[in-house]
Amino acid sequence: MSSRGICSVPDCRQRRFDSEEFCLNHHPGRFAVEARYREFISTEPVLRDLVLPQISLEDIDFSHKTLIDCDFHAATFSGCTFGETNMTFCLFDHATFNRCKFHEAKILESVFAGSRLQDIEFSVADIIQCNFNGCELLNSRFMACDLMYSR
Repeated sequence: MSSRGICSVPDCRQRRFDSEEFCLNHHPGRFAVEARYREFISTEPVLRDLVLPQISLEDIDFSHKTLIDCDFHAATFSGCTFGETNMTFCLFDHATFNRCKFHEAKILESVFAGSRLQDIEFSVADIIQCNFNGCELLNSRFMACDLMYSR
C-alpha cells in the first residue's frame, strides 16, 4: 500500500504526492510536477499505488488502463474518458468530475464519497461495492450499470 503523507510545511494538513515533500499548494514546482504525472498517466497501462491528491487532469484518456490502490483525493477530472478501465481500491473522495464518460468500466471497492459528478455518463459499467455517500450528482446518468452493494 502506498504512503499517504502530509505536506512538510508547518500547520499544513494537506496530503502530498507520495514522492514529493509538499502538497500541490506549497510545491515550488507545482506545474512541472503535475505535467510529469499527466505524462506518466497518459503513457502507462497500469497505475498502481499513485498518490496524487488535488491533481487537475483534463482530457486524459484512461481507456484500457488498470488503476490499483490509487489516491486522487480532491482531484479534478474534466473531459476524461474511462473506456474499459479497471479500477480497484481507488480513492476519489472530494474529487470533481466534469464531462467524463465511463463506458464498460469495472470499478471495484472504490470511494467517491463527497465528490461532485457533473455531466457524467456511466454506461454498461460494473460498479461493485463502491461508496458514493454524500456525492453531488448533476445531470449524470447510470445506464445498464451493475451497482451491486454500492452506496
